[in-house]
Amino acid sequence: MNLENRGNGSWRLTISDGYAPDGSKIRCRQMIKVDPTRTENAQRRETEKQAALIKADFRRKLLTVNRRITLAELAEEYLAAFAA
Repeated sequence: MNLENRGNGSWRLTISDGYAPDGSKIRCRQMIKVDPTRTENAQRRETEKQAALIKADFRRKLLTVNRRITLAELAEEYLAAFAA
């Protein structure tokens, strides 16, 4: 898990989850917004709390890795998953 301060209360969280069969990294990126008037250490503490919740959701597969997909591919996946 990596946190990067982007300025003005915006932080970028990157969670790595190994490698895909094609050799590319599996990772999830999320932007976290906090109160910009707080000190940087206070912002980091708040961001770490939110990041722990996001990481838990990612590990439980409630969040997915962002990927580009066509409507046809989405329809195929939907029909395969829900057509019974």
